[in-house]
This record gives sequence, structure tokens and C-alpha cells, in this order.
Amino acid sequence: MRLSLRWFQNQRVNFDQRDARDGKAKKGYYYLLAFLAVTVPSIYFAIIQPMMNPTKWQKISNEARRGIDREQIQPGMDMWSDPFKKKPKSQ
Repeated sequence: MRLSLRWFQNQRVNFDQRDARDGKAKKGYYYLLAFLAVTVPSIYFAIIQPMMNPTKWQKISNEARRGIDREQIQPGMDMWSDPFKKKPKSQ
């Protein structure tokens, strides 16, 4: 596909129009950078750091659950039982 010189001549833009377009583009880039500046650190602290150092978060969750009696909240329910395990037949 050949582009003619006429096509390039039609692509000329007045400097005033180009400046207005660049200003909108710069504003969009600033919004994008602001979004990334907020999102990336929050993803690091919420997802990546707990995966890299789980012992710290296990200690925090154990301290938070220290005063909770599981039997009182859900009586007769095993917390970590296998839901797909076959139940014994009652006679």
C-alpha cells in the first residue's frame, strides 16, 4: 500500500489544534499515573507481601481469634473437616 504525498499534506494540523490535543493527552496520562500510583502499592501490601511473609499474617489472625470460642458460635461443627468425605452409615 503506497501513501501519496497528498495524504501527508492533508495530515497537517494547525499548531493551536495540536497544543489543545496534547493538553488533553497529558491530562489523561496524569490520571493514568495517579491511578497506578495508588493501585500498585496497595496491590503490593494487600496481595504480594502476605504471600511472601505468611507467618506475620498468621500471628495477626491468631491474635485476633484468641478470644473467640468456635464451639459456641457453631456448635457441633468441625472447622476443618473434609466436605467430600463419605459419612459413616448410621444403623
